[in-house]
Amino acid sequence: MLRSVPVQFFYLFGFLLCLGTEVTSWRTFLNPKHLVGQYLIEEKTTYTTFVCPGTGNYPVPGKECTEDYYSCTGAGVPGVPMVCAGASVFEPSTNVCTSSLTAPCKITTLPTTLQRRLQRRLQRRLQRRLQRRLQRRLQRRLQRRLHDDSKDETTTQTTAQTTAPTTTTSDAPFVCQDNGAYPNPNNCNTFYMCSNGIAYLYFCPSDLVFNPATGNCDYASSVSGPCSGAR
Repeated sequence: MLRSVPVQFFYLFGFLLCLGTEVTSWRTFLNPKHLVGQYLIEEKTTYTTFVCPGTGNYPVPGKECTEDYYSCTGAGVPGVPMVCAGASVFEPSTNVCTSSLTAPCKITTLPTTLQRRLQRRLQRRLQRRLQRRLQRRLQRRLQRRLHDDSKDETTTQTTAQTTAPTTTTSDAPFVCQDNGAYPNPNNCNTFYMCSNGIAYLYFCPSDLVFNPATGNCDYASSVSGPCSGAR
């Protein structure tokens, strides 16, 4: 049995006994960085054991929103350290490895200044959209009003032409010279329509007066002559 043991082992063991150093473990002896002076110092690494509260995955206390987490197979057992793959992090709210770009824990931990900038940009975009919508609505309303006003003007002119005629009395002073519309020299708001030598008296609607240039009822500001400005 003694012949199978290398001779170098006995020399090494005697050397250590002479120095009075206690060999605590082969790991301590073989690690050269623990040699201080003439003595070997054993490295004692302390590990904090994570006690699982239940079955599943749990974040590492103090290292939330990182790639490290614990995998548990049941309550009361030590957790197994795990690492998320790639650029993902362990999301505490879902207990699942999530991309660092979309993880809520990363988004909520953004600097306050960056959050304010994002909020300001969103507010500006919303304000621009609202302003555009309001401008479009106002333009549509104005166009509708202008269109309705133009319709009203055309209808007033046509109604003035198609107003039911009232026959003049026997003592009417106006004498028709030819067929057509003629102004009433006694009243600017009326005019005569001659047909086959008979004069029919017509009334212009509202505040319109007869315009001899066009043969229709028109605004007083657009009529020249004695009926200009008359109401």
